Amino acid sequence: MLALFNSAGHLEIAINKGDANLANGASGLLGIKVKDRISIEFL
Repeated sequence: MLALFNSAGHLEIAINKGDANLANGASGLLGIKVKDRISIEFL
């Protein structure tokens, strides 16, 4: 799994070999969708 802030300041979340159009994509596996609010805690 990978999470990064892009050049526009948006958070992108990805899963290696996941497909956004299938249940094995990050949104399906994490139960989130575009524009959902999430919180991040930096340790």
